[in-house]
Amino acid sequence: MMTLAQLAATSPNERPSGETVEQQELRIFNAINSQLANPALATSAEWSAVWVGLTQDRANLAYIAQNTTQNAFAVCLRGTQFNSLVDLAEDLNVASVAEFTAAPAFDQPLLVSQGSMQAFTEITNACFIPARTNLLQALQAMLQNAPSNPTLYITGHSLGGAMATMVALYLAAQSWSNAPTFGVYTFAAPTAGLQAFADCYDAVFPSNSFRVYNVWDIVPNAWVESDLIDVLDTFYPSLVSTPSGPGPAQNVGVNSLISGFIAAPGSNVYVQTNQTVNADPVNTATYGTDGTYDSSAVSPTMGDFLAQVSFQHNNYLAFVGAPSIPEQAPAVAATGTSIVPITPNSGPSGGGTAVTITGTNFTPDSMVDFGTVPALVVTVDSSTQITAIAPPLVGTVDVRVTTDFGTSPATPADRFTAPAPALAPAVTAVTPPSGPAEAGYSIVLTGTGFTSNCTVFFGTTEIDASDVTIMSLTEIVVNSQSSGSGTVPVTVTTTGSAGSAQTPTFTFGPAVVTSVVPDFGLYGPDANSAVKINGFGFGAEQGSGYVQFLSPPPSESINPTSSESAGKNPPKEAVIQSWSDTQILAVPPYYGVMAGIVSQTVDVVVTTSAGASSTVSADEFTYYDKSVLHS
Repeated sequence: MMTLAQLAATSPNERPSGETVEQQELRIFNAINSQLANPALATSAEWSAVWVGLTQDRANLAYIAQNTTQNAFAVCLRGTQFNSLVDLAEDLNVASVAEFTAAPAFDQPLLVSQGSMQAFTEITNACFIPARTNLLQALQAMLQNAPSNPTLYITGHSLGGAMATMVALYLAAQSWSNAPTFGVYTFAAPTAGLQAFADCYDAVFPSNSFRVYNVWDIVPNAWVESDLIDVLDTFYPSLVSTPSGPGPAQNVGVNSLISGFIAAPGSNVYVQTNQTVNADPVNTATYGTDGTYDSSAVSPTMGDFLAQVSFQHNNYLAFVGAPSIPEQAPAVAATGTSIVPITPNSGPSGGGTAVTITGTNFTPDSMVDFGTVPALVVTVDSSTQITAIAPPLVGTVDVRVTTDFGTSPATPADRFTAPAPALAPAVTAVTPPSGPAEAGYSIVLTGTGFTSNCTVFFGTTEIDASDVTIMSLTEIVVNSQSSGSGTVPVTVTTTGSAGSAQTPTFTFGPAVVTSVVPDFGLYGPDANSAVKINGFGFGAEQGSGYVQFLSPPPSESINPTSSESAGKNPPKEAVIQSWSDTQILAVPPYYGVMAGIVSQTVDVVVTTSAGASSTVSADEFTYYDKSVLHS
């Protein structure tokens, strides 16, 4: 029975990249059957798994094995797996209790730990998804179809053993069309309940239950305080004890851990089953006999204490004299060899690197994960070599192989590194987002990845490098010197060509006039010299550009017979003497003297292919009547 229980305890966990409960159940099912087919085990190749139930949180497991030769079935249970005594106490939640009502009728309430009750509920509700049956449904169908007088064993190791006592009572309370003979075998099982629970169990199974425990194992002594103190004081004595005992002595940390472990039940008094019969101790040989303890874990340290606890709890096959189960789980590279298990051990973050994985126990259906990401392609070359194509990833990850028998443990030697790619430049903001064409003013680009080899484009026009100042990885200052019009994408690239249009934009607008010097003149022909029109966005050359001095609107005070005021009063163009992007030298156009008008202010407007400059106070020019000024 211990071999059947051990196969439940060592069933494979979820693969690193994740899988459905059904997929994991099928791997467990296949692995158990493969191991049960081994005639060298104590099960003698006479058993086969016929049902597997994994709880939704994947913490607890049950499977049913069948032996057709003996007309026997076995319910094999795995409780929550744990790595420390603290986890054990938390998993079973022994400080609070719940009433167990699934047992045969008894004259007292049956109280079990809250954690045990939760695990029992999860196990009995677990479903073998391919068959769509839970534990009880599967057993009822199997026993109904079996020959008469079948035997039904219930077994489990560690927390699975505690669950076995509860499941056995649950099954004994059921009605069966082909009633089985029960047999219960628990190994290293902690107590599940209080006194009434133990009494009920012993009454239902007076002679057909067997509790096997290692005398030096802490776990089966939980949660009976006197038993815990006895094993701790004899096997893990304090530093001042004489003799020192076979296990590592308790240092301060160990003593604190043990004290918390003993105090975990609070006021609840737990009682082990098999109170009078069939409580069978193992590993009773004299201290010092080979195999009775881990001789490498005897120093008074927390590490050695936990190592000794693990040894005493996880070697029951040896303690009961059963053959060990061969290790069939995969491993990446053999320990202590010079083999490089991952070749190459680095590649681009975009994936695609062909990686050779060297190790052991690889099977044709092996799966490979790079961290939590599955490999793109997996080719199993042999039982010791796999070629896998790395997926896209960034960082250093463990390359792990998963088969039906489990997943290779993570080790420093199995790591693969994909450096983060150089950050491609990207523009996130343009300030200001618009401005005059050919402005010659500063435009700030904000973004990421602005390295020294970046090129700036406004649309498809590359900005000269002399007009680009890379301030940092996140900021560039551009002096806009290139002609442009409309709205264009602003991109920064390292490829020498314009980037994607999916980026912030800049809108080229008309020119802006900032001043006119001088800003006054006289009416009449040939009355004015050239004035300087300052601003930006005029363009490097005049081209089709022109300057207008907008004439005043018609006025009743203007001589109606004057040609200057008859009908419309259109603006007049100035005579251009020179033109640059920031300054125009122009002669104001002639306006005749208007009767009764001493002065008149007009706007100077510069028009380019981008449109006309807006009228502002800075662009004003005032005409004066010379005769009035002389008076």
